[in-house]
Amino acid sequence: MTDLRLFLHRNKGIIYLLAGILIFICVIVNALIIPLIENQSARIYTLTVTDKAFSAGSLFTKHKYFVFGEDAQGHGYMFVNRDSVLSGKYNSDDIYAELIRGNTYHLTVVGHWIPILEKYPNIIQITELVNKHGSDIDG
Repeated sequence: MTDLRLFLHRNKGIIYLLAGILIFICVIVNALIIPLIENQSARIYTLTVTDKAFSAGSLFTKHKYFVFGEDAQGHGYMFVNRDSVLSGKYNSDDIYAELIRGNTYHLTVVGHWIPILEKYPNIIQITELVNKHGSDIDG
């Protein structure tokens, strides 16, 4: 046996333990630390809703509502609309139903887009500004 193979063979238990600890740390960071950081970053966007989509959950994931929109300059955005214990938001179904394509809203969102973790900014609150018929909601 080569030196490396011998080392790996003799220390197999320690290597498995270290791998388990690393996986545990990654799970904790993804489940606890990232959501805590996300909730410190509330921002408000003024967007016209261009589309909505629903992603059914699986055995291990919850369903998600996706909302697509454009700002006044034509920049496109995508947000997720899901319940958030840390934000005290439990009305994602209601928010999804209230959002109407073509209407303009102030969207309060938290979080950031992290592609490798499939994390998207989450809509926490909406305020309708203009409906698709051009009527000003605020007065």
